[in-house]
Amino acid sequence: MGAFVFAVNVADPAQHCPSMVVSPRGEALGELAPGRVGILRVTADLTQVNDWSIGQQRRDVVDLVYRPPYGPDGRASAHR
Repeated sequence: MGAFVFAVNVADPAQHCPSMVVSPRGEALGELAPGRVGILRVTADLTQVNDWSIGQQRRDVVDLVYRPPYGPDGRASAHR
């Protein structure tokens, strides 16, 4: 069993890479064209994957934490 890939291009609207979701079998389930602002909705059948890779994470080596660049008031976050 593989994994779903959620590739989200939010770095720069001038990028030439689409936002897309790819199934474990390599099928593109949905795509949002480069430079377009929008919402991409797909249905991911989670029975196609397992949680083996989640159990293999080593948080003592790398731990990812999302910190939004802007606060609720629209100002730049102090965590930059």
